[in-house]
Amino acid sequence: MGSGVRKSGMALGVGLLLAALSPSVSADSLGDAPIPINGEQAAASASLSQIPQSTSSEPMVVVPTLTAMRAPERGDLLCGVTMGAPHFSALQANGQWRGFFVDMCRALAAAALGDPNAVIFHEVDGVSRFSLLQSGGVDVVMSNVTWTLGRERDYGVNFPAIYLYDGQAAAARAAKGWRKLEQAEGAVICVGPNTTSHLNLLDWARVRGLHFNVVTLRRQSILNGLMEGRCDLTTDDRFSLAGNLNALSAQSGAYVIFDNIFSREPLSPMVRQDDPQWARVVRAVVHALMLAEEYGVTKSNVAERLQQAQVGEERRLLGLEGDVGAGLGLHPQWAARVIAAVGNYGEIFERHLGRESALALSRGHNALWRDGGLLYPIAFR
Repeated sequence: MGSGVRKSGMALGVGLLLAALSPSVSADSLGDAPIPINGEQAAASASLSQIPQSTSSEPMVVVPTLTAMRAPERGDLLCGVTMGAPHFSALQANGQWRGFFVDMCRALAAAALGDPNAVIFHEVDGVSRFSLLQSGGVDVVMSNVTWTLGRERDYGVNFPAIYLYDGQAAAARAAKGWRKLEQAEGAVICVGPNTTSHLNLLDWARVRGLHFNVVTLRRQSILNGLMEGRCDLTTDDRFSLAGNLNALSAQSGAYVIFDNIFSREPLSPMVRQDDPQWARVVRAVVHALMLAEEYGVTKSNVAERLQQAQVGEERRLLGLEGDVGAGLGLHPQWAARVIAAVGNYGEIFERHLGRESALALSRGHNALWRDGGLLYPIAFR
């Protein structure tokens, strides 16, 4: 499984800026087969049981993630991503990874190692994302995994910061002419076996006195069923639904995604619970991207802002004053490296999911607090 591909070839200007900043630093889909409603937990528990357990009576020594990454034999961030998730994390024909979560991996590598290309990407799925993280096969999982209290309890993981607010939505073929989901009375909805997603939709319909005819298909057949007309509706998390429909349909207007949202899906990076400093670093990187957008610091102007920033918090973000970096075990200008490599949060979103992408999705909840969204950076001091 975990084949690693290193991304190279950043723009010359970015490379020069990163080099100038870096001298003092050492270096939810479970597959096609039917599974029970609690299949994620059962399968993940079975996978976790295969991880070698220490038989020594001595306590296990946990090497801090930053230390392990910076060791001479490593020098890379091991980042778990979902293969083939359009606009999230996809390996392109030229061997390069691209997507929203890919840029999050690069941002973390820029902060921790001074090099956004120092990433080895490992493919994970709904089960292996837990076992590979717990076994040390990856340092962090950047995927569309929802932060839940149960996952923290059952798998010993932490979710340092929400980087994408998603929610379950439904889609139909535009030819049906439905402008609202309430008009789809009696529609055939194709779903995966024993999933919670279609139960959320059925609960929504029941409250409104609507009825849908449910057809169960293997996961990979659901979108094909919609395209071939066997299904009138399907449902998934909004961003995944938009990305998959866009990738499969030659006509961008062939489908409509309704505005109705049936669940809250706060998506977050996932790390082990045994390294709180690493969790703080991951959290700081996500919030630095948001704060950079708030102060208007972009990939194109970060070098200029390093010379001209006057506001105290912006100066602390860029490492021009204060000790934020030292407190995290990072270079003072770690955030400037991040911005120089991937831009701020708004740039990343628009590039892969928003106006500059084929999806052209609105920011919605993923806008800054001042713009009516939920992105509210922590205080940098």
